[in-house]
Amino acid sequence: MRGRFWLHALIVAIWFGYAWLASAGFLYDWPTYGWFHDHQADAFRHGKLSLPIAPAPELVRAANPYDPVNMRYWVLDASYYEGKYYAYWGPVPALLLAAAKSVLGIDRVVGDQYVQFFHLCLGVACGALLIERIARRLFRGTPRWLVALGILAFAAANPTLHTVASPSTYHTAIAAAQTWLIAGLVVAFDAVWKAQTGAARSLPLALAGTLWALSLASRVTVAPAIALFIVLTAWAVGFAAPARRWLRFVTSGLVLGMPVALVGCALLVYNKLRFDSYLEFGTNLQLAAFPLFQVSKEYFLPNLYSYLFRTFDTSCRFPYVFQIWRDDAAFPVGTILPKGYMVLEPVVGWFWAIPLTWLIPFAFLFVPRPLGANPRLVRASVWALGSFAALATVTGIVGMGVYGTTMRYMQDVSNGIVFLALMGSYALRTHRLVERYAPRAVSFVVLLLSAATIFFGFALGYHGYNGHVQRFNPELDAKLVKALSVCGTESPKPLRYLP
Repeated sequence: MRGRFWLHALIVAIWFGYAWLASAGFLYDWPTYGWFHDHQADAFRHGKLSLPIAPAPELVRAANPYDPVNMRYWVLDASYYEGKYYAYWGPVPALLLAAAKSVLGIDRVVGDQYVQFFHLCLGVACGALLIERIARRLFRGTPRWLVALGILAFAAANPTLHTVASPSTYHTAIAAAQTWLIAGLVVAFDAVWKAQTGAARSLPLALAGTLWALSLASRVTVAPAIALFIVLTAWAVGFAAPARRWLRFVTSGLVLGMPVALVGCALLVYNKLRFDSYLEFGTNLQLAAFPLFQVSKEYFLPNLYSYLFRTFDTSCRFPYVFQIWRDDAAFPVGTILPKGYMVLEPVVGWFWAIPLTWLIPFAFLFVPRPLGANPRLVRASVWALGSFAALATVTGIVGMGVYGTTMRYMQDVSNGIVFLALMGSYALRTHRLVERYAPRAVSFVVLLLSAATIFFGFALGYHGYNGHVQRFNPELDAKLVKALSVCGTESPKPLRYLP
């Protein structure tokens, strides 16, 4: 504890930074963007699955309640089935909130911003622990300040701060899923690292599987990534026992997968009790102002371009960088988009918004180093590369097939992308040739890219979707704009948020 005091102090400082942004400058009442998880929590506390909201009689009598002509009677984005409203988001955030309200005796409405804040704080703490472990165990010789800088980049990388400033029901579900995925990876990495020492037992593997099960019950689209985590972890643990490798691989996989399988079955029963169908999660019954959730391979390429290369606008007004709301600036001139594709929300691609990711290739070039070295080092390095690659890609597969992009879907993959970028930066910095000839130059490059990542993350997070701080704390925003803008003698022009 004494040797890692700096780490714990850094985590607490990040929590305060999140609180400042989420509250738009430490307002007493935090801005509220949704209450669905609270409604679901109250339903659970009363032994019900449907939301405690009575549908309008006109909606109940309607021949087709899903027809947009009845929109004035809808509770937007709720799922409606046989005269009752339901939430289609995973139940874990609501279950945790229900438990907290019961234990603490809270009867008032608790906005989704507090549920999201809890998960973001837990997620960044787990991420920091994982980054410190990766640097200390796989890249010995990494300067402590570089590890601390990496944790700050992880905490701020877009769209994390954008999510902090947009505490909605939708963002909460994504944040919760990512948090439990990362928490499981911390435990799994320890199990993989200790597998050869005899310290690895079934309990850590069961704990990792349980944490991943919580992620599954927060956002079911992470299921393919969890399957890969289970296979990779079971392989890494089994690889440490040459005499009974296959037996240990199978038993480890069963221990990891059992909690996930049980929760998965529970989710199917949960669906059956609500919608009379095991495979209906509520998305097909959603009362949405936009087309219902649908996936098509035709949307993959425009989505890939958006998440990689969509750019940003600049201004002399603090904080100098903001997302583009103009539809005509989303794609290069002459781009033909597939039928039904919608350009609705601003997105800034990770290539521009997370410059640290430019170092990702070094993770695959220099890790593990050297091949054939310490078997534990090789095993743990391969596990980390595979797990982070899955976190950076597979978790976002479903989002790549929908008819538009949104900043919050980037949260599905951004954590894995940053983990890979940090592995690349640490691998480059501790490479024997760099250590010998250019440690300061490489450290400066990593510092520069990390600082740029933090800057872009803060600038885009400060705005949120629609001017978060400006809307909820205009006095503070006016002071910051006046003091920090670089417009010379001209007054900074107002920024345009909505299209």
